[in-house]
Amino acid sequence: MIHWSDSKSDTGQLLEKGLTGMQVKIQVTLKKSVLDPQGEAVRKGLLSLGFGEVEQVRMGKYFELELHVKPGLDLKQRVNQMCQKLLSNPVIEDFEVWYPPEV
Repeated sequence: MIHWSDSKSDTGQLLEKGLTGMQVKIQVTLKKSVLDPQGEAVRKGLLSLGFGEVEQVRMGKYFELELHVKPGLDLKQRVNQMCQKLLSNPVIEDFEVWYPPEV
């Protein structure tokens, strides 16, 4: 599932700069204690279309970040800061991050 650049020129430029290219995936969802009116509207729409088996819908956001990482950088800490400061609202949202196996 991890997408790596197929361009040899991109890879060569990264190696020359001492950088590693990688992708992280982030899912942001409302905390379970927070009502989800948008998810409820989708649930009702699905019910009205005949999908009676749908009991609950929770909406969220999904991000794929292409990163150029310097050796020694604490990637998990940096991505956590990105999520805390911009990609999520920590008061009402949780986030989960998927990293490449080598991280």
